Amino acid sequence: MISSRFLKALCMLAILASGTAQADITRSCSASVDVFVSDKKPNPWMNLATIEGRGSCKNKLNANDCRQRARAEIDRCRADMWAGRHSNAIPASCNNLVEGSSRSGAKLQYDGIFLIAQPQRLTARGAYAVCCKLRPNADKLVITFEGRINGDQKCAATKIGPDKFQEEYGYPKYDMNCAEWRKQGICG
Repeated sequence: MISSRFLKALCMLAILASGTAQADITRSCSASVDVFVSDKKPNPWMNLATIEGRGSCKNKLNANDCRQRARAEIDRCRADMWAGRHSNAIPASCNNLVEGSSRSGAKLQYDGIFLIAQPQRLTARGAYAVCCKLRPNADKLVITFEGRINGDQKCAATKIGPDKFQEEYGYPKYDMNCAEWRKQGICG
């Protein structure tokens, strides 16, 4: 008589041999990109964008490797977005996620469609949010661009629920000259 362990082992070998367990899988993490006014508590804020990061790996046994790759894609996008904050272009690392593909990548999606000059520029999006919406009468503000990374294990560090992890991040404080931005027509 054949033992049940032996049968399970044979089934696993058959699955591995068929390639089903070797198929590429993907896992994802997400991040928000927000702008905060630092003048008084509570700090008013507005969401500017979301970033989806996707990581690929060989099978479900390596799902955490997928999530680590997804997080790395988000981190690369965030770093390049901040480095290019004065450029009116979405960085290549924030636009390399191919829909339907099992390749790793990231996708930055700005929220809302604004008829402003340089709509792909992070600082222009921030200026519109804080100078036109949150503090429409301020001449100068100190702001921060911040956000949260969310997902399953390996996407972020702090467990906030069953299979939910979150981590906050931020960039250095930024001096926003609202009077100058309004002069350039940021508010329309």
